[in-house]
Amino acid sequence: MGRIIIGVALALTIAASAGPGRAADSQELMAAAAAIGRSYDENYNAGNAAGMAALYAEDATFVSPVATIAGRPAIEAYYRGRFAAGATGHTTRIVSVQPMGEGGYGIGQFSVHAPGPDGQMRELHGNLVTIYQHEGGAWHMRLLIASLAPPK
Repeated sequence: MGRIIIGVALALTIAASAGPGRAADSQELMAAAAAIGRSYDENYNAGNAAGMAALYAEDATFVSPVATIAGRPAIEAYYRGRFAAGATGHTTRIVSVQPMGEGGYGIGQFSVHAPGPDGQMRELHGNLVTIYQHEGGAWHMRLLIASLAPPK
């Protein structure tokens, strides 16, 4: 947990100290986060690993509940494995965003159908912390941290 907090603090510092440019505002960031969330769900549910990886910055990090994956090629490989295992039915809901520099962060929730340790499909729910980066005229995820909600 301490590594996640340090990672989020570092990413927020990077987002806040981004180079010169136009600062994001709340409406723009919420629209971008919602669009990325829709694209995430569409690509996930279509089993499109390359489309998933394209949503991330080239040097992005994804902290899943089970692994930390760094860089677009590794993120694409991760999703290929998820889809091969049968994961589908992903939904994302963005709860709030906070602009910082040319990007910002968002808090959200997700649900997904994925195989459990026993191989049986189950519906999982969790929370998301996402660092968004606006670069080269497009929005990407710089850091995504997903945590699972405790079973009920």
